[in-house]
Amino acid sequence: MNVLFSIGIFFLSVLLHAQTYRVAVQPVGSKFWGYANEKSQLVIEAKFLKCTDFSEDGFAAVMDDNKRYFFIDEDGKELKLPVSSYELPNFLGLGIKGFTEGIANISINKRVGTVNTRGEWVHQPSFDKITPFKDAIAVAQTGVKHTILHKNGDAFTCPDEVIDIKNFTEEMAPFKGKNDRFGFINTKGQIVVPATFLSVGYFSNGLAWAKTSALTIGFIDKSGNWVLNPQFESAKEFDPESGFALVKSTGEWKLIDRTGKALVVSGATGYGEFYEGVCNAKKGAKVGLINTNGEWIVAAQYDKIQRMQNGYANVRNIEFWGVIDNTGKVIIPVKYENINPNDNGIFAVKRDKLWGLMDRSGRLVTNFEYTAIRDFKNGFAAVKVGNKWGMINSTGQQILPFQFERVEDMVKIQP
Repeated sequence: MNVLFSIGIFFLSVLLHAQTYRVAVQPVGSKFWGYANEKSQLVIEAKFLKCTDFSEDGFAAVMDDNKRYFFIDEDGKELKLPVSSYELPNFLGLGIKGFTEGIANISINKRVGTVNTRGEWVHQPSFDKITPFKDAIAVAQTGVKHTILHKNGDAFTCPDEVIDIKNFTEEMAPFKGKNDRFGFINTKGQIVVPATFLSVGYFSNGLAWAKTSALTIGFIDKSGNWVLNPQFESAKEFDPESGFALVKSTGEWKLIDRTGKALVVSGATGYGEFYEGVCNAKKGAKVGLINTNGEWIVAAQYDKIQRMQNGYANVRNIEFWGVIDNTGKVIIPVKYENINPNDNGIFAVKRDKLWGLMDRSGRLVTNFEYTAIRDFKNGFAAVKVGNKWGMINSTGQQILPFQFERVEDMVKIQP
């Protein structure tokens, strides 16, 4: 019995920890930031001049009124690092960054390194700058030299030929060579496809577009071999779900599969890109939706259709907006001033300059009472009444009172 009771307590504690939420808030009349939870409690005092959202790992970067940077956990306790004094790099002028994928960049005497959530060095501070980690990979630069960094601490120096590296997809990244041409490099810093192209795209489904010196575009594999010979004027990446790519030939855009076969759509005069198995297609001045078989699932009847998201798309006629699902069924009539992207079938809808919430049946969840609303994240959205911010959940329940100058996004901290 005691064993069962202990097991029950253990799983309850895991469940409670898995449901920890934190949101950065700035009280009205204060220059400082603190953190609240989903129960409207200010759990970390508002005493920071700068702060970031918590990462899912459970840490946030903050700066106190002495302009000292450090990391805190969900209870406000400082994470101890190998050094007591450091700065947080301002990446691309977008502000300080905290942990990404369990790794954070810190700067000591203008040299940047990385630490993990245990407060240990992953890469010693020896670089001029480091990008945030994405899919366990980051790119560091020292002078003109580039290094590929891995989350496990590995570091691979790139050849001197490399003067710039873009994002990695499918373990390959476009790079620019000293000859101002582009090729591809792998996650170990090895040049796999030499820099011989005027420009290149990103790998998707094993293919990437590449532009020749003759200004024609084709698609190559990860060895640099042509799979589709250069014959296009322009191209987009292949959609991994549908297997189609948008290409331009003789002044017109069309959709092709990886063999180069064009998708035939009756009456279509233009195309968008596939998302969630559907694609915008134009017929005359109006837009509809087609599927991967080239069939019209929504007739061309709208002025604009935004990309499908979680099975729904916003549509516009003249100045008014509505919502359809991926079968073309009208969820919200086209008569509203604006509609935000949905969150699990909940839509923020604007009427008479005020926002409210509607569900996927078109039922009004809240009154039209908010002067501003941000996109939902983790089931919560920051909303504004008058000139003060608060927060609601997807049922319209008030989570934070309207007593803040600013409210950021609610973050769910994973166990």
